Amino acid sequence: TILRYNGRAVLETTQFHGLFDLERLDQGRRSVLRPTSDLPKVLPPKVGQKISVTFEVTEGARQSVRTVVLSVKKSDTLHIGRCSYGVLQIDRSIGRDEAKPVVINTDYYSPVLKLIIAKEFQERDGRTSLNKFDRIYPTKQ
Repeated sequence: TILRYNGRAVLETTQFHGLFDLERLDQGRRSVLRPTSDLPKVLPPKVGQKISVTFEVTEGARQSVRTVVLSVKKSDTLHIGRCSYGVLQIDRSIGRDEAKPVVINTDYYSPVLKLIIAKEFQERDGRTSLNKFDRIYPTKQ
């Protein structure tokens, strides 16, 4: 995936089925995430499932361990423009090194697109905010 802002790429990621980052290039800083688990065995995600995957992370000369826990809450429909997409709402928790994973956000994952098309964040005052795509374009292959 490539996130552009004002016409320039600010984040490029290589992902496994749109759920797990394997490589990130974030404003020039490169991270490589090597799973220590067999990723194909944990997919496809299903409602009620809890998926935990550990990664060895290399960021420059620094190495660490990251644990990603996905808790699949429910299926839903998300509208983007005139289109609607079947999604799974997945709570994403992340722990670094020895720290216990904490919930970061809720992903709205489209299994058909193999892409997270929206993220919901908990605000400090208890409200939530939803960030989603404005449009989704097919790519030319």
